[in-house]
Amino acid sequence: MEFELSQEERIAAELEDEREQTLKIQLRQDEESRRRSLEPKDPPKKKKLKRELRREALTRLEEAARTQSDFNEVVAWWDKLAENRERRERDHEVLRGDVPLEYGAVQEGTIFPASLCSPFWRELCSGYFLNIIFDCPYEMHELLADDFLTKMIFELKEDHKELFYYKVLRRYSSTALGAVLGQTDRNIRKKWTRLMKRMQKKLFKYLTDRKKAKLSLTQRETAFLAQYRESALDDGKDGW
Repeated sequence: MEFELSQEERIAAELEDEREQTLKIQLRQDEESRRRSLEPKDPPKKKKLKRELRREALTRLEEAARTQSDFNEVVAWWDKLAENRERRERDHEVLRGDVPLEYGAVQEGTIFPASLCSPFWRELCSGYFLNIIFDCPYEMHELLADDFLTKMIFELKEDHKELFYYKVLRRYSSTALGAVLGQTDRNIRKKWTRLMKRMQKKLFKYLTDRKKAKLSLTQRETAFLAQYRESALDDGKDGW
């Protein structure tokens, strides 16, 4: 009996020791967890976007530029970025192009009345008010973004403004315009030819000065300079 009691006491003592060891381990783990929670945490690393990496690369390229070729490469980078920006902006622009404003109107008012199917009303309903506000011979220069062209159109005489407006924006023929203005189509053609020669001469001088100053020209402007020089050499006059 004494042997059995001593065996039970030994087992109870071992269980008590095991519980004490488990409690110590638990206390040690809790203390370690509390200590880790009190330590300052490093901020999470932010992933850099592709455009940020490109911006940093361009900045390093600018700071490291020393030679002419290095600077040409930097300029080429900026030109590419400008072209991308302009392309994105053009996606949100409503451009009239070289067609009359009435082009593309739905015929006979299939769904809506014919008056509401014209590009005029479509632009008005879309919120593009500039084409509507400045759609007249005396305000059309506000539709241009180039300062020189704006000034050149603004300085035209009133009859020349009307002629330019109906021929360029409204795409009237000489006969139709003559009927509107009460003139013959021959007189309209003469006035239009003189007006075009005068405007082309001013434009040629302006683009020539830009080229001498080593400023950039568009492909259309470069083609205009070449054609104007060729026509002036052919007939010995001031161009077309």
